[in-house]
Amino acid sequence: MAFVICLGRKAIELVGIDKNVVRSYHNYAFRQPEDLSSEENFKSLLEELKDAHPELKDEAVYLLLHAGCGLQYKVFTVTQDSLMVSGSATTAEQQAEALLDACIQRIPSGLTGTFVPAVFSDYLQETDYVVSCAYLYESMLNNITAAFSAAELNLFDVAPFSFGIFKSLDTEKFAQVIIDLPEEMLFVNNIGVIGWTKPELFSKSLANSFLIGEAHRHYGIDNSVVETTILSPGSFERYVYDGFVNKSDSNSFAVYAAFGLINGGSIRKEGGMKDAVNRLRQLFNKGKEE
Repeated sequence: MAFVICLGRKAIELVGIDKNVVRSYHNYAFRQPEDLSSEENFKSLLEELKDAHPELKDEAVYLLLHAGCGLQYKVFTVTQDSLMVSGSATTAEQQAEALLDACIQRIPSGLTGTFVPAVFSDYLQETDYVVSCAYLYESMLNNITAAFSAAELNLFDVAPFSFGIFKSLDTEKFAQVIIDLPEEMLFVNNIGVIGWTKPELFSKSLANSFLIGEAHRHYGIDNSVVETTILSPGSFERYVYDGFVNKSDSNSFAVYAAFGLINGGSIRKEGGMKDAVNRLRQLFNKGKEE
């Protein structure tokens, strides 16, 4: 059994999952995502969860962060040649590191501070990779890992909530979809993924048009001949990979995100570069070792 904590602006969801079977689901009010900027505040929150669920201390725990916790998204292109740092002798690890550096050099405009990038997907189009990336404040990641350590919980991974959702989807079951998540919107097709953080006020129809336009701009898709389906929790399950089992009696997006995160290693997403997805995990593990 593993537990996945999903953190957002207003709620904290706890999902218990055993491989592909979601066993339990709980929803609690979350004070403020600003608590993540304080190690002590976040440790206090974890202690409350541990008091309510003593089994947490004996199991693997994963953390998924909604966009309201400081995540920002970006899609950009980078030339294939720029990632071949040693020419034809470039290893997969060197190529992935070069991609990580490219993400750091392309932090969304207006953001200040040090960020950790998480690569969702990379797709090779002729001579360029189209890269989809999320960014998290490094200081926030450090506070999270320190708080878990102080609370004596076994933190196995930290990732964007939308990454878990993306990894749960079987792209053979649809042309392209837009998922209206609580704090972000996600465009997914068999080429890649585009994320968008919701502001306080926005138009859903304009947001949908924006994401479809971004797919055309980055992937060259003729959206007039490709059907785009808008997914809600009630219509989501039919597009998830076969094998998903939900015994929690909840239809929250969190149960699908937990399934995608835990089973993501066995789900192969088509793209360009091997082993480039989710570079956040690499930095997370490095921080634990230090």
